[in-house]
Amino acid sequence: MSVNEKLVRETKGFMRKLCIIPGRLVGKIAIVTGANTGIGKMTAAELARRGCHVIMACRNKERAESARKWILDTFGDGNPDHLKTNLADPCLASSLTAVTSDQLQIEILDLASLKSVREFATRIGKCHEYLNYLINNAGLAIEDHCTTEDGYEQTIAVNHLGPFLLTELLVPLLRKGVPSRIIMVSSTVHWYGELRKPDLQTAPEEYGLLSAYAQSKLANLIYARELAKRLSGSGIIPVSLHPGVVRTELFRDARTMKSVSIRRSDLCSASFGNFSRIKRE
Repeated sequence: MSVNEKLVRETKGFMRKLCIIPGRLVGKIAIVTGANTGIGKMTAAELARRGCHVIMACRNKERAESARKWILDTFGDGNPDHLKTNLADPCLASSLTAVTSDQLQIEILDLASLKSVREFATRIGKCHEYLNYLINNAGLAIEDHCTTEDGYEQTIAVNHLGPFLLTELLVPLLRKGVPSRIIMVSSTVHWYGELRKPDLQTAPEEYGLLSAYAQSKLANLIYARELAKRLSGSGIIPVSLHPGVVRTELFRDARTMKSVSIRRSDLCSASFGNFSRIKRE
């Protein structure tokens, strides 16, 4: 079956595909980076509704706790209509249950800090024996050039170097959880990317928001393709995806993008984003 045939069978809608894949994920463990907002928050919610234990990997504890509360208030027993909320199709109702507090585990992760990434991976290894899904969703796009504590330009550090290290450190747990998945949330903006060899670093005088972001998304894509080769036959399936143009906080720190005129109706809500692509793309 081709990818297009699978998408026809597993989604509904034309431009805004909605997931109609039934099934439960009880016993599965997922890590979602940037789970406090946007696509990450809705992905965490949808996984939890299907019974998955979700590790919400976030930089800001307060914002993570706020997102966790929102998920529980929206999709927990406290909402009598939780089964009807954001339901793509009635056929999915039997696959969903109320989200419980023990399903949502908050762990602090700052992808701009390699030390934080290593500490996070160590903590996860101590509290979980396996991992089924690693969803590298967190990302940023910033207007001005700045460097991390490790000396790397921040866009490439947060969008690629941090997720790269995180993935490499968690592969042993993913091997224990096969069949498992590594999801790199990339973007079609990668078409405009150019790798700055040999270290992917951009000088301050050459820095631009879109060029830096495009390079990081290209790096995501190349890494996913290489991982797919290296892990072939292991039971771990790495993929990359373009989520579409979704209303998130990605460009909250970008002055340039705030001046771009885009009709609100042209932006897909994160609650109806491409969660459908995560399971079987």
